[in-house]
Amino acid sequence: MREEPNSPFYKLVHIAGAKSKGEAFIINQKSLYDGIRILYKSLDVNLKDERNIRNLPQIIIRYFNAVSKHWHLEWKDSKKYLLMSNTGMQALGIVGAQLIERLVRSEKIQEEDFLKELKTVQFSWEKVQGDKKLPTGRSGGEIIAQKILTSMESTTIDLGRLLQE
Repeated sequence: MREEPNSPFYKLVHIAGAKSKGEAFIINQKSLYDGIRILYKSLDVNLKDERNIRNLPQIIIRYFNAVSKHWHLEWKDSKKYLLMSNTGMQALGIVGAQLIERLVRSEKIQEEDFLKELKTVQFSWEKVQGDKKLPTGRSGGEIIAQKILTSMESTTIDLGRLLQE
C-alpha cells in the first residue's frame, strides 16, 4: 500500500524511528497495518481464495482512494480528526470489508463506486464534538464503524419487517 504509486498512502506512511524535518507522513505503519488486517480478516473467505488474492490489494487501494476523496480534510489533519489514527483505520477496515463485499456482489468495484457509497455517509471524524469526544481504541473503532455502516443507504435492515413479509 505505501509503495504503490496509485495508493493514497504512497510515501506517506511513517515506518518507525525519528522523523526527519520536512517529512510529511499522514499515518503510522502500525495503524495502517491494523486497519488492513481487520479489513482482510473480515472479508468473505471467497474473496481471499487463491484466484482472487492477487487482485484484492487493487480493490483495497480503490476503497482507500475513495475514502481519501470523500474525507479529504480529515485525511490530511490527524490533529483535529480521528480518521488517520489507529482507531480510524480499524473502523475503516470494518467498513471497507462490508463495502467491498457489497460492491463485488453487485460487480461494481471502481473507485467511483466506492465513492458513491461513501457519499451517503453522514459522519464527523472530529475528535471533539461539542462536549463529547469520539470513542477510541478497538471498541471505539467498532462503534465508529457501526455508525458509518448504519448511515449508509441500504445498510439498515429491519428484521421485523422482513419477518412479516
